[in-house]
Amino acid sequence: MQTDLRSPAYYDPALYPIGKGRHLPTSWISQALIPQRVPSPPPSTPFRIFDLPTELRLKIFRYVLPHHCVIEIGPRTLKPYLARSPRTPSCMIRMRLTQLPTDLNASRNILAVCKSFRAEAGDILYGENTFRFVVSRDMLGANNIENPFTWVPDGVLSQMRKCEILISEVLERPAVYRRVRRWLERMVQRMGEDYALQRLKVELLKGRLVPWGHAFNMRGGTVQRFRPSARVEGSNGYQFVLEPLARLREVRDVRIQGHVDEGFKGMIQEVMGMERTWDGLNARVYPEKVVLRKKKAGVKKTYQKMSTKKFWQPEYDWGVVGEDEIMSSD
Repeated sequence: MQTDLRSPAYYDPALYPIGKGRHLPTSWISQALIPQRVPSPPPSTPFRIFDLPTELRLKIFRYVLPHHCVIEIGPRTLKPYLARSPRTPSCMIRMRLTQLPTDLNASRNILAVCKSFRAEAGDILYGENTFRFVVSRDMLGANNIENPFTWVPDGVLSQMRKCEILISEVLERPAVYRRVRRWLERMVQRMGEDYALQRLKVELLKGRLVPWGHAFNMRGGTVQRFRPSARVEGSNGYQFVLEPLARLREVRDVRIQGHVDEGFKGMIQEVMGMERTWDGLNARVYPEKVVLRKKKAGVKKTYQKMSTKKFWQPEYDWGVVGEDEIMSSD
């Protein structure tokens, strides 16, 4: 029987001296000499995330939720798609909200774990991000526009702290002007009385829509591009579409830019910085005129009193600013 000199059973220090830089082969070390890793016993009490301090839980939520980002809701995020009609075999066009950033839909599922998660994580999601609402028909059809504020629940509107509103529309049209003003009024009403808004940025641009090449949307309308007016002086007459925002109070940082007069900008910023109990805005009174109107076919014409207020004139008394704007618009 031959002895394998390379095996740990035969070891001669004279043949294999161990010195500096020379070690025994790893295969010679007995497995019994290697300490075995003993699994730790299971904890007597389970780990609960609510046992951590609030600061550590908020740090964990920030790894999951987007923070210090811009969440945009507008034409770029409202995408049309074809849906099967439940009553007819044909399809119908509906709108789908694709929010930015793209991982928002998956990350906000943590809010559905429990009420405590919703309270703490919601403060990060809705308080540390900026919500940007875009009211525009840029790159859309002439009548293809959706209200971006309806895609956000009432609870989110009341919790958001930073908001941006971009309005680029053909405001000289009465229907468009009233529609934008109605959307702003509805948004302020849905925010309620306990809103947390602290920073608001508004950009108002008045212009016109021009055809963009030979592109068509899903509804068959011609795609148009918005071109803002170059003259700021003649476009300030439609700035009172922002009057519904004057009902907000205690907003620390208010920035308004675009086709807005400096006087009106300063006054509405001052009003929005007042206390919530302040109610110093008075309605403007316009003279009335008697007109002859026929309501329905076959009904006798009657005389009615109507206000002389134009659709672009203010509803609140802004003092000298309002008078100047009304006279310049006439």
